[in-house]
Amino acid sequence: MSQQRSFSVVDGMPMAPTSVVTKNKTRRFSCPPVNAVEMSVNIKRAPLTQVAFDELHLKSEQESTSWKEKLKSQCFCSKHRLWKIMTAYFPIIKVMRYYKFRDNLLNDFLSGVTIGILHIPQALAFGQLTSVKVEGGLYTSVWPVLLYVFFGTSAHVSMGTSAVISIVTAAVVDREADTFKLNNMHLLNSTGNGTNSVVWESISEFMDFKEGVSMNISFFTGIILLAMGLARLGFITAYLSDSFFSAFTSGAGVHIAISQLPAMLGLKIPRFGGNYKIFKTCAAIFGSITEVNVAALLIGVISGIIILFVKDCINERFKSKLVIPIPIELFIVVGTTLVSYLGSMKQTFNLDIVEYIPQTIPPPQLPNMVGVENYIVDCFVMAILVFANTIAMAKICAKTPQLRA
Repeated sequence: MSQQRSFSVVDGMPMAPTSVVTKNKTRRFSCPPVNAVEMSVNIKRAPLTQVAFDELHLKSEQESTSWKEKLKSQCFCSKHRLWKIMTAYFPIIKVMRYYKFRDNLLNDFLSGVTIGILHIPQALAFGQLTSVKVEGGLYTSVWPVLLYVFFGTSAHVSMGTSAVISIVTAAVVDREADTFKLNNMHLLNSTGNGTNSVVWESISEFMDFKEGVSMNISFFTGIILLAMGLARLGFITAYLSDSFFSAFTSGAGVHIAISQLPAMLGLKIPRFGGNYKIFKTCAAIFGSITEVNVAALLIGVISGIIILFVKDCINERFKSKLVIPIPIELFIVVGTTLVSYLGSMKQTFNLDIVEYIPQTIPPPQLPNMVGVENYIVDCFVMAILVFANTIAMAKICAKTPQLRA
């Protein structure tokens, strides 16, 4: 059966079909028939050449300006331009200008107190995780927060220590520490003890060296990140997929959990670095499983159960009725600290505690640049990891409905 279908095109847009003429009769359709085999198109506009099309639809190219004119256009001063520059470099000006004190001051104050208190034990733990003195984690928690107050732009970011970066930094620190041990065996011999890592950590020169390495890593990683920012390399986040961020955060979580198991079980095992670190750590844990400190295990398990119960069964279930979520982490920190102090847990159950912490913050100083060439490449890798970790956290916040505003 031969058919002929006709429809019109006005200014390039096809109109609805009018009719289909068959062999014996004419049938009307509101949509094209399935078995139509012949079509005729009527275009009700004059055809356009490429030049005419460009003149009609494309913007004309602007005349090129000289560098003097471009410089002159940028070198001017006005109230609007001054406000834009100041708020771009110091966002706190804009935040305080439009801050709603009556609505947000109390909640922000409670959040700040809670997070500040939680940062204390967390920073101490991350200092130990980085394989340096525990008070180093406290210093790391102070300065980034103070700087972010003036230069930060996100209301949902708590700057400070990071478990992922602490683990990566510890790998480099431990690698350099092994070289230090080989070159300074006389320090160990002067103590008259064995060669285990616990003895080395009691030598001040050894811990100062590890602290210097971590300072160098932080310093040069920051310089590299600053250079990346000035070079406008933030566009590379467009090529990082959600699957990458999910895998990155999941893998980091596994590393963090495994690294905290010895402390939770009260075991003293050597630190491992390099490839197969997780498997070596697990093997050492199972090899010393009979030496588990029951008191440390009970404190860790009970604290974890309480936190999960309150967060999932109370805060999440009754969030519409609670004025603020119950800061269970704060209560756990205060409670376990009191139990450790009043119960003399170190003397009674041989639990490791932080013990002495300096009461003053050392003055800022430039790090010692000795040996930087041995791990400058690691600083580049660290900068990329810091950038990826930050973007991963931003992605998580973006996926949370309460944090999208």
